[in-house]
Amino acid sequence: MLTFTVLISVSSRNLILEHAMSGVARMNDRLFRRAAA
Repeated sequence: MLTFTVLISVSSRNLILEHAMSGVARMNDRLFRRAAA
């Protein structure tokens, strides 16, 4: 049971990290396009 909870917390943390990274990448892409234009 404990391992199950740890697995869920780790996977959710990875999901949050992925979401944050994609958001940062999107922001950087927008800034880069604006700078290049």
